[in-house]
Amino acid sequence: MTSGLIVSKKFYEEAGEDKVKTDLVGTGPYLFSEWTPKQQIVLVRNPDYWGNQPFYDEIDLLPVDDDKAAEVALQAGELDFSSISLSSTDKFQSDSNFTVDLIPSTAYNWIGMNVENPKLADLNVREAIRYGIDVPSILAAAYNDKAPQANALIPEGTPGYWKDAPVYTRDVAKAKEYLAKANLTSLDLKLTYENTDEYNTWGQIVQENLKEAGINVTLDPLDSSTFWAYGEGGKDKELELFAVGYSSVAPEPAWSTMWFTCDQVDLWNWMRWCNEDFDALHQKGIETIDATERESIYLEMQKLWDADAMAVFVTNVPQVYVSKLGVKAVIYPGGLSPMLREFSGQ
Repeated sequence: MTSGLIVSKKFYEEAGEDKVKTDLVGTGPYLFSEWTPKQQIVLVRNPDYWGNQPFYDEIDLLPVDDDKAAEVALQAGELDFSSISLSSTDKFQSDSNFTVDLIPSTAYNWIGMNVENPKLADLNVREAIRYGIDVPSILAAAYNDKAPQANALIPEGTPGYWKDAPVYTRDVAKAKEYLAKANLTSLDLKLTYENTDEYNTWGQIVQENLKEAGINVTLDPLDSSTFWAYGEGGKDKELELFAVGYSSVAPEPAWSTMWFTCDQVDLWNWMRWCNEDFDALHQKGIETIDATERESIYLEMQKLWDADAMAVFVTNVPQVYVSKLGVKAVIYPGGLSPMLREFSGQ
């Protein structure tokens, strides 16, 4: 979903913070009709909408955390539209009952390290992890080699893309050397992630990779709501390693960098990495108009990030959406999410 959506100030002040989470007031083409937590959200056409009326009288949203479960539901006729795993693209493209939208993404997926955690405070330990993980193996197993490898924060096609970013090829001997520099021969860590086929695959590969370097990883898969609750009130302090993906609404580099400033610690900066130079450059990038100057600003920011080795970038995984015949889906630029108000019949 997007961030920074407009809400009614009057209603917010009258109802309070808790009530506005479920009693929604907006100006869109659909009304929030019903919500059964973890089961269903029902949207109904807004008869007072100021623009053109949407095509559907009602849209039912069903939470399905697992891509494979969504794929089975699509094939069984229980869903009309869903995202699916990238690895299943060929299967649905070859089925004439479905339309597949494969969209290059501005999202970025990585393995993060909480630098405030005593186990990960030493740069040498983080370097050991960076050299211990085989990213191409993750791409092959989780995405059938259909997803590009990411090597830095800002994706290709966005101003500030670091074309010559270093590629950290797995090197177990070098990982062990860095661990030795931290006066360690072994280390126990926990990797937290959403319990999906995609991230379970990540976890299994990371676990096996790092074991060879002397790092024992316990896997911690969580349901979606529990996982994303780490973005509330500093709960991310508990994290050690984590696998995650963030979205970027449009090819604007500030949207990628804004989550990792010092003021995002305790919110979405789960690495808990605070660098004043990075913050200053982030602000300068927002204020700068000249395209060439902006490029250099965002390149410098990514170099600061890379030097502190608190992340292993994996991919800007393309988004795959499947709709049954008769449903015309419209997706936000960058594959962020479906534009439900624009959905129609074909």
